[in-house]
Amino acid sequence: MPLPVRAGRVLVAAGGAAALVLALPSAAYASHHPKPKHKTFAAHGLVLRHTSSSLTLLASSTRTGKHSRHNTPVTVALPSRRTAAGRALAKRLAKTHTGDGIAVVGTATSGKVTAKNFAVKPAPFHVYAGRITAIKDALITVSKGSHSSDDAREGHRGHFTIDTSEAAVSLDGQPVDSALDLAVGDTVLALGSSVDDVVVATSVFGISIDVDVLTGRVTAVNDPLIAVDAHDRRGPDGHDGNALRPQDGDGSGDGDGSGDGDAPGDGEDDGDDNGVTVSLDSAAVIVDGTSNSLVSSITPGSRVLALGVDNGDGTFTASLAFVFTHGCSSRHHGDGGQDEDGED
Repeated sequence: MPLPVRAGRVLVAAGGAAALVLALPSAAYASHHPKPKHKTFAAHGLVLRHTSSSLTLLASSTRTGKHSRHNTPVTVALPSRRTAAGRALAKRLAKTHTGDGIAVVGTATSGKVTAKNFAVKPAPFHVYAGRITAIKDALITVSKGSHSSDDAREGHRGHFTIDTSEAAVSLDGQPVDSALDLAVGDTVLALGSSVDDVVVATSVFGISIDVDVLTGRVTAVNDPLIAVDAHDRRGPDGHDGNALRPQDGDGSGDGDGSGDGDAPGDGEDDGDDNGVTVSLDSAAVIVDGTSNSLVSSITPGSRVLALGVDNGDGTFTASLAFVFTHGCSSRHHGDGGQDEDGED
């Protein structure tokens, strides 16, 4: 009778060993494949596009855990609409527009970012100018000039990163397929909304030849002429250099955005008379983002950025003029500076 007892003990021992062997691969797998770690994610920038399940932004800055990046597109997944958070964000997303400013917080897991929450608001809409230093697909990098924007709060050093994926692009007045038709060294003016140093453009105007630039405030209108209190009146070979050429040295434009465009030293020419008569007779005039605008729609106090020829006698003949009669948000920009055919 002792034999069955020994046999039972052998069977129990074998069963325990088998269970241990079966458990070993799973434990070994777990040791080599730990659970993915969730990192905190935060970004702010401009909305490029969105779908029902994700949104893409051109981020001025992003932080994933301890790692930071700047001026780069980021795609963020949205929570499932089966959750309360997903339904709430879906309603917010329905009111979101391309070019809106956005701040996002969420988590990043194995390279995938999921939003926990985001907030949007209209972003300022202006014209931004400079010289192209790099082109990568729909993104262009533009070196700011001493007067890089019609926005008086814009800093005057560094670079813009401009997304042109939804923009109408032209070169020397002729429509082109995309920003890839432009070249490093071209002057570029981008009409669009911005946050910090990223811009989502509705129109991009490339210029391959040197032009004179004038910026300032309109003091009087007498169609087709406007009088401008010029903050900047410079040409490629002018005595003050090119207003769109990158600014060297520290200078007074330190990029802190504190200049208001009317302070002493903000473009003044050593006490010279800054009054300039600008002819818009043959110019493409874009007022508050609307192309083919009438000169009569310009009002005193408006900001203007004009390209053309400085005649050297207190007059300026414009070929292209951007005028802003009031502050614009990303949701108020006319037709984006292009007519129905995509031309100025």
